[in-house]
Amino acid sequence: MEKVAKNHFKNKADDILNEIYEMPYIIEFCEGILPQEKFMFYKVQDLLYLQEFSKGLYTIGNQSAEHKETFHKWAVGIKKELELLEVRFETILKDAEMSPANLLYTSYLNNCLSENKFYKSLTAFFACFWVYHKVGDYLYKKASKPNPYQEWINFYHSEDFAQDVKMYKSILNKTFQNLEETQIQECVQCFRLTCKMEYKFWESAYNFEFWPLSEIKSQPPHIIALTIAGSDSSGGAGIQADLNTFHAHKVVGCSAITALTAQNSMVVSDILAVSREMTEKQIKSVLEDCQVNGIKIGMIYNKDIAEGIANSLKDLKGVKIVVDPVMVSSTGYSLISIEASQIICQEVLPLAEVVTPNIPETLFLLGNMPENDITSIGTVNEMVRAGKKICEFYKIKAVLVKGGHVRIDNKAVDVLVRSSQEEVEIFEKDYLESKNTHGTGCSLSSAITANLAKGYSLSSAVKVAKNYVYNAVKKGYKLGKGEFGTLNHFT
Repeated sequence: MEKVAKNHFKNKADDILNEIYEMPYIIEFCEGILPQEKFMFYKVQDLLYLQEFSKGLYTIGNQSAEHKETFHKWAVGIKKELELLEVRFETILKDAEMSPANLLYTSYLNNCLSENKFYKSLTAFFACFWVYHKVGDYLYKKASKPNPYQEWINFYHSEDFAQDVKMYKSILNKTFQNLEETQIQECVQCFRLTCKMEYKFWESAYNFEFWPLSEIKSQPPHIIALTIAGSDSSGGAGIQADLNTFHAHKVVGCSAITALTAQNSMVVSDILAVSREMTEKQIKSVLEDCQVNGIKIGMIYNKDIAEGIANSLKDLKGVKIVVDPVMVSSTGYSLISIEASQIICQEVLPLAEVVTPNIPETLFLLGNMPENDITSIGTVNEMVRAGKKICEFYKIKAVLVKGGHVRIDNKAVDVLVRSSQEEVEIFEKDYLESKNTHGTGCSLSSAITANLAKGYSLSSAVKVAKNYVYNAVKKGYKLGKGEFGTLNHFT
């Protein structure tokens, strides 16, 4: 962007853009696994949106004699594109209706136009150009190749589209040179708001099943995930948290309960273990009847249950398994016996696609090694070193060392280490001062499971899961009288 406009818009919506990059629709689009039905719904909504957008560009042209020709040319270009696309989507468009997010967005744009302020109309419509240009570039660099939606990516990454965005920026800059500071701030607020509406538009595309289109009838098969864990009577962690998280990620959840707990947001007061026989029967019942795509293993209370789980899953093929080595509750209650931990380390961890220990659990796993010199973890380098030692010693594919128990440069940092790669991945979010943390570990591991079940790469699965838990903690609320709140009642 040119100097004047750039100085005022710089970083004003980068956070929203990053959220767009991390949303499930874009992740699945990037990896080439977005179901065609979801893309079809997006295209239909985009066509309905562009009908209003084209009219809006024509109106903007009428608000400025100097730039009238340019905006009318863009409006005509979009109209011609629409005419071609409407032939391809004629049957679907006949009964199509705008989603609420689309209606809200187009209504806001029309309200901006009705104020007859060229500078504000210009800003409102710029968000669409800016977001699509950024997303197009991002997907071009990151998307799988080949990608079923490469035509779409190529269009928004094209030199022609880039030139249109550059010209739009130039007009925006020239207009800003003649504005008062109050008008500039009005534009900045408008730009950020329209970027948020862009986010909601993409989000709506992912949730297309809520808005019926009679011609889009085929649905992708249900994705199914199984959680093997303990029950939390307060609903904030354990099986309940896992099922909530599966549902939030549009995955069907099944369960095998390993233990009943009497707990709330303050304390775990008692645990009643389920028998090995009953644990195995639950798992067998689900696997015999359901095409399970992912399995999350959480609390395993004793040796018999650990052996039963290992026996039930040892010959399973093609299913992504995530192990959250739950050993101690956040309130300090021991959730596992020593004998069980040995079986988990020897027989359960090697089954996993990824293991997700927090810092105390990481130190516990390190402590079981005959030669270990790591007794505390407080830096990213120590997290990396610990992850590598755990991968190597326990012969597991990957470890996600969760850093929620330490604050590093005011960030909550998680480190993903893989046995097959020397390079590690670091995931950062701002450290949140919150007591709404009951169930964060369960929710993160089950979110990773859901994403892997849907076909995400491990890196994308972790990124989206971390974003989910981060937003959950921000929106969670304190439950009851305890020191610790809960995050899963918001989903």
